[in-house]
Amino acid sequence: MILEILATSAGRARDREPLPNPLTPKAYTIPEVGAFLSFDEYTMVGSLAVLIWDVLNATRQDYTLLSTHRITFLNIVFVISRLSALLSETFSVLLFTTRLETCALSQWLANSFFFLYRLSTSTLFYARVQGVYQSQPYALAFFRFLWLMAAGGATMGFFSSHAFQLHPTKYCSFASKGGHWLVTIPISEAVFDVLICSAVTYKIGHDHSSPERPFWRRWLGRGEEGVTRFSDRFLKDHQLYVSLTACVKLPEIVIIFASISVPSLSGFRSALAFPDMTLTNILATKIYRGMKLGKKGLASFETTATDPLFV
Repeated sequence: MILEILATSAGRARDREPLPNPLTPKAYTIPEVGAFLSFDEYTMVGSLAVLIWDVLNATRQDYTLLSTHRITFLNIVFVISRLSALLSETFSVLLFTTRLETCALSQWLANSFFFLYRLSTSTLFYARVQGVYQSQPYALAFFRFLWLMAAGGATMGFFSSHAFQLHPTKYCSFASKGGHWLVTIPISEAVFDVLICSAVTYKIGHDHSSPERPFWRRWLGRGEEGVTRFSDRFLKDHQLYVSLTACVKLPEIVIIFASISVPSLSGFRSALAFPDMTLTNILATKIYRGMKLGKKGLASFETTATDPLFV
């Protein structure tokens, strides 16, 4: 496992002479591991840069949303989603690129903000479904279960990796502890996103079809009409955005299973997880922002007084 390789290489460093340049911590690892760490660093920094750019680019719209609408539970969740994603990626980048004395604490903070990010982002997606299925309590109960599953999967981040110091430098790194249960993180997220996307797409198509026609014809139509109808149902309400968040998790799932047989692939997990986190947060907040600011053709986020959130 990558963790064992890193621990071994870090232990061997105690017997080496001090490096002329103490800012080269990867010299204390074997070349293969150093290459993985460098690749992860570039990916993390790039993902953080994209997220910061999106936050700055959407500042005016976010200000309009928060200043022209009353403060609600979902507005607070929206802010938490933005801040937690930003802070989680920031602490992860610091963990890799900065000389720290407290590696474990920095990793715990990164994992804590990741949990808040996933919890808040899943809540935004759940609220989106609730706005469409207000009159169907059994469907809402099922989606609440999916929300709990996604939240539970996010807690695995606390147990999936171990932070340590690359001796004798003060730089930190972390590596996977391994285990088949690690795959629950991307799988729970992918299942949640796919079912949310499918449910909203179905509801939009069902509500805008003629009940006299058979279901498959109501949904697909014929020939060119079928292609047009499918495109309308799929692209409406930003369904394409939600499908993208599910698709980007598939390579991560494949890498986790493949790394069981080929441990060297473990180094690509972080390289896939951080772009996924950035993209999911950008798209989830974009959907919520668009709905609250009254974009046409989008399913409503509003809930009725008799069907409050999480009750």
